[in-house]
Amino acid sequence: MSGKSSAGNAEMRGFFARKAVRVRKERQVLLAQAQASARTIIDHIEKTYNPVRIYQWGSLVHTEHFTERSDIDIAIEGLTHPLDLHRILDFAETATTMQLDIVPIEEIEPEYADAIRTNGRVVYERQ
Repeated sequence: MSGKSSAGNAEMRGFFARKAVRVRKERQVLLAQAQASARTIIDHIEKTYNPVRIYQWGSLVHTEHFTERSDIDIAIEGLTHPLDLHRILDFAETATTMQLDIVPIEEIEPEYADAIRTNGRVVYERQ
């Protein structure tokens, strides 16, 4: 009986190991798609709105935290027109199927803005 149990355990370990490899590969594909979508959105913001800075934060910066539930986090500094954010969101929603968190950095809580500046990365800065 212990021989069957041992074989069953080895089979289960093999199943979970294969599943872990498959999940890792799927996550890498999803991460690459998310990064490409973020780049498309950032390029559009840069060319169309010429903000002072664009920050990225979250799991696309700290990819070890990326999961299937991750979103695209972008903070924008220096939008000049009140409707710009709505136009950016309209564009972004056509550029990705992922959830979006796009914020004007001047309009969020100062502690949150500081955390983005500290833990995120500047992906665009006006020259």
